[in-house]
Amino acid sequence: MPRPAKDVALGLLARREHSLAELRQKLRQRGYASEEIDQALAELSSDGYQSETRAAQARVDAGLRRGHGPQRIRAALGAANLSKAEVMIDPDVNWLQRARELLHRKFGNEPPAEAKEYARRARFLQARGYESDVIRKALRE
Repeated sequence: MPRPAKDVALGLLARREHSLAELRQKLRQRGYASEEIDQALAELSSDGYQSETRAAQARVDAGLRRGHGPQRIRAALGAANLSKAEVMIDPDVNWLQRARELLHRKFGNEPPAEAKEYARRARFLQARGYESDVIRKALRE
């Protein structure tokens, strides 16, 4: 007998926080009917097992731990259908300082010697989701 959708979703939530959209997609991929999915997700939300706020905060915290910039964190929130939770990014985060620390860890203390190296470091920060003005300031120093 197949496991109920609620049990499968609860197992997914035990591993990490998921948004409702992510849970719905994962249950659909496992072949559950829409009615069963909707009922299971409604129960999990009302019982407090699933929270969009916790899922968003977990995404933001994970991005910050990995050294991601604001653009990449926003993209991760959007991918999980949590784009309205963008306010969870602490406005006091010093993105310039975080970019400098990331550059220092990756490339050491030496400033870029040539334009090619400057561009390489800029692409590195850009891929991490930092904005261009922060990248320019971080590379100037």
